Amino acid sequence: MAKKLRPNLNANEENDILPYFWTLASVDEDERLTSAEKILAVVSRLQKQYQQQGLVQPDKLLCTELQYTVQRLVKGLGSFRKAARLGFSTLLAEVLKEFNNVSIASVLQLSSEHLLVTHSAKSEEKRNNYIGQVFVNLCIISSGRLYQPEADTNDLVLVAKNLFQLSKMKNYLREIAATGIVDMIKKIPFEKFTKHIAPVLQPELQKGWNETTPEILMIVLCIERMYKDKPYRKLLSKNWGKFPLFDVENYPKMANILKDSTHTHPRVHNVWEEVFCSLFADHKLCTSLLATFWSTVINEALLDSSHERKFLVYKIIEMIIPKINDDDDQVKIVLSKEFIRTFINSLSSPKNYLHDAAKHLVAFLENSAENDDSLRSFHVVKQLISSQGHINFDAITHSKTIQSIVTKMRSNCLQEYLALITDIFNVGYETVFQAKETFGIEQSRIWVANQMLALVKFCKLSKVNENLIINLLRFLLFHSYFKAESDIDDFVRAIEISEVVRKICRERLQSILAELSNRGVDSTNSLPNKPSPKQPSLAGRMNNGFYWGYEILLLIRELFEKECELTEVLKGSSLIMNVVNELISIIKRIHEKTSKSNDPEDIAFEMLFSHLGLTVFENTENSIELIKELQVCYDKLPTKKQKLNSSSKRKEPLWIEVLTEILLSVMTYASSMLRSLCNNVFQLICNHLTSDGLKSITDIIDPQNETNQESSVEILSDVQENDEDENESSDEESGSQEEDISDEEAEPVDEGFRQEIRTALGDAADNVEDNDSDASLPDYDDETMLKLDDALAAAFRKRLELAGHGKAKKETKRAVTYYKLRVLDLIEVLIKQCPSSPLILDLVLPLLRIVTSPKNKDNKEFIDRSESILKNKLCKIQECYRNEEMNADHAVEVFNAVTAKFLKSPSQAVFATNSTVYFFLIRVLRTINQVTEPSQSTVKDSRSKKHKENMIKHIELSLRRILKDFMTSKKTKITTTFCTEVIRRYPEISFSLMKDFLQYLENSMNSFRKAQASILLSAMITAIHPYDHLKKLFNDYCINIETIFTSTLNEITEKNSELKKKHLKDFLKVVLKYSNFVRNNAETCKSCNLNDIKTLVEKLVGSSDHANCKGICKNILSTIERKPQQVNSRKRKGTATDSSLKNS
Repeated sequence: MAKKLRPNLNANEENDILPYFWTLASVDEDERLTSAEKILAVVSRLQKQYQQQGLVQPDKLLCTELQYTVQRLVKGLGSFRKAARLGFSTLLAEVLKEFNNVSIASVLQLSSEHLLVTHSAKSEEKRNNYIGQVFVNLCIISSGRLYQPEADTNDLVLVAKNLFQLSKMKNYLREIAATGIVDMIKKIPFEKFTKHIAPVLQPELQKGWNETTPEILMIVLCIERMYKDKPYRKLLSKNWGKFPLFDVENYPKMANILKDSTHTHPRVHNVWEEVFCSLFADHKLCTSLLATFWSTVINEALLDSSHERKFLVYKIIEMIIPKINDDDDQVKIVLSKEFIRTFINSLSSPKNYLHDAAKHLVAFLENSAENDDSLRSFHVVKQLISSQGHINFDAITHSKTIQSIVTKMRSNCLQEYLALITDIFNVGYETVFQAKETFGIEQSRIWVANQMLALVKFCKLSKVNENLIINLLRFLLFHSYFKAESDIDDFVRAIEISEVVRKICRERLQSILAELSNRGVDSTNSLPNKPSPKQPSLAGRMNNGFYWGYEILLLIRELFEKECELTEVLKGSSLIMNVVNELISIIKRIHEKTSKSNDPEDIAFEMLFSHLGLTVFENTENSIELIKELQVCYDKLPTKKQKLNSSSKRKEPLWIEVLTEILLSVMTYASSMLRSLCNNVFQLICNHLTSDGLKSITDIIDPQNETNQESSVEILSDVQENDEDENESSDEESGSQEEDISDEEAEPVDEGFRQEIRTALGDAADNVEDNDSDASLPDYDDETMLKLDDALAAAFRKRLELAGHGKAKKETKRAVTYYKLRVLDLIEVLIKQCPSSPLILDLVLPLLRIVTSPKNKDNKEFIDRSESILKNKLCKIQECYRNEEMNADHAVEVFNAVTAKFLKSPSQAVFATNSTVYFFLIRVLRTINQVTEPSQSTVKDSRSKKHKENMIKHIELSLRRILKDFMTSKKTKITTTFCTEVIRRYPEISFSLMKDFLQYLENSMNSFRKAQASILLSAMITAIHPYDHLKKLFNDYCINIETIFTSTLNEITEKNSELKKKHLKDFLKVVLKYSNFVRNNAETCKSCNLNDIKTLVEKLVGSSDHANCKGICKNILSTIERKPQQVNSRKRKGTATDSSLKNS
């Protein structure tokens, strides 16, 4: 039939549906649906035309195209292609739904013909045809034709019988066939089900719990749910026990059946959807019913079984969590202790069989927390950290489960979570969760402080959560510095805490402020006069425009007003209160100014005043003095009309220099918040920095001042830095202790200490040394023994004091190193914010001295960081040498100093760093003070031209020194690669060294140096190729070059040359390069004559002593014999720098 109909389908392109059948099986869903729509549209139009033309006959109700479509779709359901059944079943259901003329019986007949399963068929073909038959029946069910009033009940019975029989054929057909029957039950009335479908299912409905399967259970549960008000129990035997089926007595039997549903692993069996529909039939699930069901079916049957059944539990939890009530009880039932134990084990190791399932559940919980407005996510987190789970859930599972879920939670969940952890802080973990395991109150409070930091650090808190942050800051502020006799509020309670917890609270408070100071204001908030993107003034601001540090000052004042007292460690409540009030008034005054003008200088002072409030608790006297200096500095801040006085005759330092000293003083506090503050402030004022201000920065890190740094810098280390991970401090301490122990074990015996012990023992020491190890020691009376004890105690006490002094000295060195690292942050900010500043060159020598200084384990991090800034930041600046204020003489001094250090490089690593700096300074000198626009003054142009020529001469002199060291010194660190790189980058400057190249080639000290000179000359010839004016100048050296070549070749042929055989190739290569250059530039090199070279090379070819060089010699001869020609130069794109150099 198909073969007869197919040729007529291509009669008209508009009616051609054949191409769409191929795309109907596409993996792309959009492409499948588009093809189905087009086929359906064409077939509908042709069938309508077929009916309008009166061609309909009793035995031919369908047009040819529609007949072909139905037949093709039925056959396609047995296809093995990946997405064929998806597209074909969708279109077949739509065709049956739209065309009532397509009878159900005819479709089933086509299925029996084209999807027939024979005994001789292969297993794969049988599988495809079986599945195709099931899909045909499912398409009929999906079309809705069986439920229409005019539908034939025989079709309903026939479909039910087909699915029931197919479910018996193969195990993989059981679930899908049962799903089709369930879909039919959901849409037909009870009377029709009893009369037509129940007889078909009667054998299975009579078996009961002992002989049933998950598929039959799914059907029975659907019958009970759909016909609960009907006498459905008459259809079921007594073997099903007590009704309803979800009675508690039936749970053990149901559990045994549901365990067998894992035959669809890893997919969840459809019976679970029906189970949950029955379980949540009343929309409000009874907690006790859920608890019984979960304990019997999940905890006892599935969790205490195979991996496949445990995997099923993970999927069931993903299905049931969105369905359960929004309360703590039901979440506690679902996330049972048994499951959380499995969950922890699965998450802890990637090698675990269920690790991927556990990770998938975590991702599901994250997504639920992000999209769910209820408190369900909070209850989930609460159970994971409760006694059923573990308070350090993330730590023991080596994951970020709690952190990731809390990060995605909505505002209402975050508030509940914050209330929970504060309760843990106030009353303890055991009290909140009624835990049997002992978890110390101090450890609980430290965990809460860490969670508060994580809450601010990782959660995207918008302006809605600003009050939450304020409550959190008030909580940490109170427990860091204050105490009270009564509770402040429900959130902050007056409890006794240890000094260790207070220290942790102070550290976390500083870290939170550091995080908030780098966080931008909410984008939806509107502030007047917003600055440009280069000014980070909005970072660290609240929605009202003030900085978070200002809010801390308000909270301090609030706590003082509520009669809170400072802890015993702190003193001077009245003094601190006065300072806080003064800071608040100053900040208000500056804020009024910044809201109007938005000047970076005012913003910088507002940031400093706002964030220095907490420093009064750490070191009150120094902080108050610092704040007073800052206030004086702000009062001397010049207005826009005043110019910055840079005269050397000024009587007092400028405000920027004073402010720089203040920033350096603030950075002595080992606080991540203050470190971030100094960086942000310096970004705003670094464009005003003077040379004296920069010198105060570089003096701290310059190795030349290393002897005075430890004594001049006082590091205030009351507050530890916690930039990266707050939980790593204990690990680092334990690691350092282990290192100390190992160092002590490895220490050699101190002879001085041995002598002190011998002196303390006196005669007893002599007796011990004289006696053998096995001999008994002499007896002493009590008085003598007491004297010996006192003497030994004094000796050991002195030893411990010396050891403590050495440890303190080591800690001081470490603190100074950390301080230098913080100062490097300012240098990096200066390079990034002011790359065109003339002060950039003042950074070169200090950084270079750091990089070239000896490296050890104490300063390794500092030197590596300095090297990174020097090479990757400073030396890659492109704007610094275009500043008209750049001092050319100072640049030359720096360049000469770098050249001197370059020639004395102690190692290749240092040489590589020096070469990077050297190339950077060449770029600076070549284009320093360059005028990009043409000037109308001829006098100014002539001065600029002389200035540029002078800069080029300095570069030439430096290169000549380097070349001399390379060609004459035996201990030189200069490499051939560096020299050739200079020639490649700067051929016009290097060309001035042509006489030197030829001199070293002619009068080299040994064979190796002659070979190196040959390589440099070859590089020079290659480099001048794009420059026509250099080619003309090169002609002046041709006679001298040929003379040197002829003399050297003559010595080689006569065996009088010092050139060794291994270096001969390098020399012949430059001869070949020169010959090729002459032949390619015949018009330019008119004075060149290669005949003498040709004669001598021919002798080399005929000589047996130089057989390994015959190939190069033949290339030279072929090049010389080639006809002269003029080759077009491959000119590179010129720049403004090139044009200026050519003019000079």
